[in-house]
Amino acid sequence: HGAYRLIAGCIAPRVIAIVDGRNAMELRLTDPEKQLLLEILQERHSSLIHEIARTDHRDYKHELQQRCSEIEGILKKVQVEELVSV
Repeated sequence: HGAYRLIAGCIAPRVIAIVDGRNAMELRLTDPEKQLLLEILQERHSSLIHEIARTDHRDYKHELQQRCSEIEGILKKVQVEELVSV
């Protein structure tokens, strides 16, 4: 994975731009939409952790762990934007 840089805007709707040197994604969210996104990501993360604990198949467990890590990365980026724009 490349190094990511977060560019955050302070005006509503909030702007979340994720840049990895090659690709960029900009997402404009109102505060309620951002909270919903965080809730969805946190719920999915929690669900994956439970599924990882119940899974015995090694390859499937590895896929779930990778997905869990990806969600953790997205959560960090969204939460960093929240700190930057406060």
